[in-house]
Amino acid sequence: MSENLNSTKSANMDFSLEGFNAMYERNKKNINLVLGGLGVVIAGWLVYKFAYADPRNRDANEALWRVESWAQMDSVNWVLDGNDEGIGALELMEQFSGTLAAEKATYYAACAKREKGDYQGALDLFLEVNLSDNAVGVQAIGNAGDMYVELNQLDDAAEYLEKAARKAQASASQDALAPLYYLKAARVQMERQDNTKAIALLSEIVENYRRSPEYGDALKAKAYLESMSK
Repeated sequence: MSENLNSTKSANMDFSLEGFNAMYERNKKNINLVLGGLGVVIAGWLVYKFAYADPRNRDANEALWRVESWAQMDSVNWVLDGNDEGIGALELMEQFSGTLAAEKATYYAACAKREKGDYQGALDLFLEVNLSDNAVGVQAIGNAGDMYVELNQLDDAAEYLEKAARKAQASASQDALAPLYYLKAARVQMERQDNTKAIALLSEIVENYRRSPEYGDALKAKAYLESMSK
């Protein structure tokens, strides 16, 4: 029985090999073209990764390290334009566009413009930031809201501050950032005289963030608005 099984397996294998060889002979040209094309694609990807993408990312990260160190020193001009040691955030954004370092540089450039009082320039850059980072991504949205406040565009300010609060609430940064942006959004709504919306935003803090630094202010503001509506 065992010999019969082995013979059957051997026959099936031979048949499969013969069938494959016959198929290959019939389609040899097309198969070789496909395999050759695949080899070119793989070789091209390897060249791109190791000869272009990886060195470019290393250079971008090195430039970003300088920008971050200047930001910690509050050297806003160096952050934006660099110095003899290296390029600033604005050139980094252009030279290394498409890298994660360029996205982070956009955020640092926006913060620097804000510090210099260029609120429109800062807003434009904050709106360009596209980071999935729980903290920085949320702060970019919230900072855009702050810039709208500075530009007295309160409808947009309320929208972006609430958007930042909601995004923070759904992330790991919720305890630190969600109550902060809910309170800011509520204050803008109070400025817009939309007390119903303001109360709803303050309630988010009162009900969900009792241990936050914003809780006391939110509780007082909510009580005040509710007394005004009676």
